[in-house]
Amino acid sequence: MDIRTLASDVLAFLDGQGLKQISLIGHSLGGKVAMVLALEFPERVKDLVVLDMPPGKTAGKMRNVYSAIQAMYNVDFHGLGDQRDVERVLEMNGIEDRRLRMFLLTNLTGAKDDTDDKKLSWKVNIQSIRDSVDQLQSFPEYVLPSNGRTLGRNRCGAVLLNSLSRS
Repeated sequence: MDIRTLASDVLAFLDGQGLKQISLIGHSLGGKVAMVLALEFPERVKDLVVLDMPPGKTAGKMRNVYSAIQAMYNVDFHGLGDQRDVERVLEMNGIEDRRLRMFLLTNLTGAKDDTDDKKLSWKVNIQSIRDSVDQLQSFPEYVLPSNGRTLGRNRCGAVLLNSLSRS
């Protein structure tokens, strides 16, 4: 999994929904995906808002994210009955901030299986995310046109890049 693959997934969704041109907002990793979509398919992105993510490699900024991903990956759902149990395991796995644990738990699902038992699991493919951390920290290199306006009005409409102090 990499940023370009995720941008292609978004493009496939847009095509499936019959959306020809959109205004796009992206935060964090979604911001990277939004920028790549706008760079590779500028005719599809009318306006772009990117929050808390500059273009470029984000290796140093991903340390806390990697810790959270690793904590989620290390959850053994066998014997866990509900969200409170998973929260305790996340805390034991090093996620001390309760707000962060609550955020991570938004990825928890409790689907029933063939025996009608509730099986806890992550909604996201945590293994794939864990295995792709290096690729997700990168950002494709683009050659700017001579006018330097790759993400300017002439390419994809208005662009707003915003850095949040806490996200």
